[in-house]
Amino acid sequence: MQVGIITRQTKSWSHQARVRDERAGDSTRGSFGVMLRARRVGRDMQVGLQLVGQASSDIVVIFINGSFGVGKTTVARILRERLPGSVVFDPEPVGLALGFLSRWIPFEGRHTDDFQDLALWRRACVWGVRLSRRFRTTVIVPMTFSNVSYLREVVAGVEPGEPKVLHVCLMAPMSVVEQRIRARADALGVAPSSWTLRRAAECCAAHQSPEFALHVPAGSRTPEEVGSDVVALTRRTGAGTSETI
Repeated sequence: MQVGIITRQTKSWSHQARVRDERAGDSTRGSFGVMLRARRVGRDMQVGLQLVGQASSDIVVIFINGSFGVGKTTVARILRERLPGSVVFDPEPVGLALGFLSRWIPFEGRHTDDFQDLALWRRACVWGVRLSRRFRTTVIVPMTFSNVSYLREVVAGVEPGEPKVLHVCLMAPMSVVEQRIRARADALGVAPSSWTLRRAAECCAAHQSPEFALHVPAGSRTPEEVGSDVVALTRRTGAGTSETI
C-alpha cells in the first residue's frame, strides 16, 4: 500500500523537478541533465519518505465503543475518510453468524442471547484486527462493549506488537439514543426490538464507568465533530488514560 503511494508521489516529484528546471531556464540536455534531475527527485523522495515515517508513528487500532444507536458506524466511516490507509473492521457480522451456528455447534458460552458471550467471537475479534493490520496502517473497530472484562480481553489480545491501541466510548443520554434507534427503525418500516432498547439502556448505564474511558460526548454533536475529536486523540501521547474530553 505504501509502495503504491510512494510510486505515485515519485512521479509527482519528478514532474515538479522538470517544472523547476524549465522555470529556472535550465537548458541542460543529455546525461548530465538526467543526472541533475535524478538528484533532485532523489532529494525530494528522501524528504517524502521521512514524512511517511512521521505519519506512521501515529498509527493506531481504534476501538469505537458506545451504545446501540449512538453513532459508532457513522463515526467509523468518517475516520476511514480522514485517516489515510485506514480500514473499518466490524466484528458484528461474525458474531451474528457464530450466534446462529451456536444452535447446533456447542461453542463455549453459547447459552445466551448475546454473541459476545461466545469465547470464539472474542478470539475472532483479535484475529480480524491482526489480519486487517497486515494490509492497512490503521484499523477502526466500531463495536458495543458493555462487559468490561470482554473489552479488556479483546484489547489485550490486540495490543502486543501494536504501536498504539486507542479505545473511545461515544456517550449520549438514553433519551437521545432511544430517539435515534426509533428513527432508524422507522426508516426501515419496522419497530425497534425490546432487546435492542433494553441493551441500549444497559450500555448507557454501564458506560458511565471510568473503566470505559475515553468518553467522547456524542449526544448533541454532529458525527463530523465527534470524528474530529477522535482523530485528535490518535495524535495525542498517552491517549489511553481514563478521562473525558
